[in-house]
Amino acid sequence: MVAAAALSLWGTSARAYIQVGSALSSSGGWLVGSSLRQSVSAIGQGHPIGATISIAHTNHAGLLFPYESQVDTNNYPPILAPIGSKVVLVGQMLNFTAFASDPNGTLPALSAFPLPAGAAFEISQSGTNRLGAFSWTPGVAQIGAHPIRFSAYDGEYTSKEVVVVYVGASGDGTNNVDGLPDSLVNYNPLTNLIASSSGNATLQWHSVSGIAYKIYYSDQAVSSNMTWHFLTEVSATGALGRVVDGSFGGSPGRTYTLVFEDGVPSARGAWRGNKKPLSGQRFSLAGPAVESDRSFGGVMGSNLASTLTGDASGLEDRIHVLQPNGMWRILWLDDAGRWREASDNSYSTYVLPPGRGFVVERPSLSAASLTLAGRVGNQFTNSVTLLAGWNLLSLSEGKALSLNEVFGSGDPIGGTSVSNADQIHLMNDNGSWTTLIYVQGWGAPWDGNWLNLNTFQIYTNRLMPGQAYYYYRQSGSTTVEF
Repeated sequence: MVAAAALSLWGTSARAYIQVGSALSSSGGWLVGSSLRQSVSAIGQGHPIGATISIAHTNHAGLLFPYESQVDTNNYPPILAPIGSKVVLVGQMLNFTAFASDPNGTLPALSAFPLPAGAAFEISQSGTNRLGAFSWTPGVAQIGAHPIRFSAYDGEYTSKEVVVVYVGASGDGTNNVDGLPDSLVNYNPLTNLIASSSGNATLQWHSVSGIAYKIYYSDQAVSSNMTWHFLTEVSATGALGRVVDGSFGGSPGRTYTLVFEDGVPSARGAWRGNKKPLSGQRFSLAGPAVESDRSFGGVMGSNLASTLTGDASGLEDRIHVLQPNGMWRILWLDDAGRWREASDNSYSTYVLPPGRGFVVERPSLSAASLTLAGRVGNQFTNSVTLLAGWNLLSLSEGKALSLNEVFGSGDPIGGTSVSNADQIHLMNDNGSWTTLIYVQGWGAPWDGNWLNLNTFQIYTNRLMPGQAYYYYRQSGSTTVEF
């Protein structure tokens, strides 16, 4: 009751104050000189802000400000009113006011850093309060997220908030679940994930000097409720942030996300590295978790070349790609580590279409491990059209999706045998195959499910992140969403 009553004096503020060295008397007044303070207890807001006072064997709770040891017992940190993230479209004016005050009546200083090019932050005074008017009309080159730290300073203590201003393309809708412009639904500051042969993973991002970034990881499949673990925090000092995760090698696949200071980690726009072991078989299906770089002449191609073997004697590794037009494309790795087109031996710049897997041919049969990394996003942010006949696909955004949830309005064609039902062919790690057919016409519980012809049981597993598979479509077309 005492704590609740005291907190109510400040309305909805998360901060409550008394004069340190005072305690509540049994009549509700303040006792001066509480030298009998014995211990600290947790009262309100989950912070250790209570002091337990012993007076005549009766304990009373007094509230203290939840900041680390204060030298001046009469000074309290300034109050910076919550601001929150902002959304604006290119060419629109964004206006808001930051408000700072101080419990001691001191006029606090108020600042905002770094300001985006063209933004203004005008400081004014209202009594003992400080106001900051922010205004900005972003241009086309400023689409993206802009972290700005707002700080209130009273000469001893600082209160701060990192406000993220999201700038969307002109005409973007903002009616999605996060209230962000459509062009930023999958936004994340991370720009690259490079996995080295030693088992390390290097994360990179465009940073803003003075802003602290927190990096989280998860070894679970990508989903909206995946569990995140804190990796490290970096205070940016330049335009490029960089962190090396030395424990990446111990995981079969890992997802990373980055947040500004005290932000909450999410799978939106995160980066994932999937691993594919190659050993004991000549052909392996690979499905990269790649959205940003699918080029065999770019980062993905370089990472593949560092793991696979180029050999001019004819034992070079090859990549087989089933193109959307149904024609095969074959690339081979030369002894200089460059991918060449088998058709004319020219250097390849081929870009793998989204959602497409490929076959790795390794004539030497020696062990190797591919790490295929890239940006992931929300569920169902891309789609691949399934044409009649054979389709080589991959969950290239790194998600684990249910087979019954990935299809568009066309849906699989069902039947009672491989001659009239759509089929899925999955390559197992030992080189064997699992064949599934979509059943209709057998009645419950078979109809509407995928049947595993190897075990003759309904298939309940999920397609895993980065898993490539063959899909045979009986007729017509439909879409797979990922």
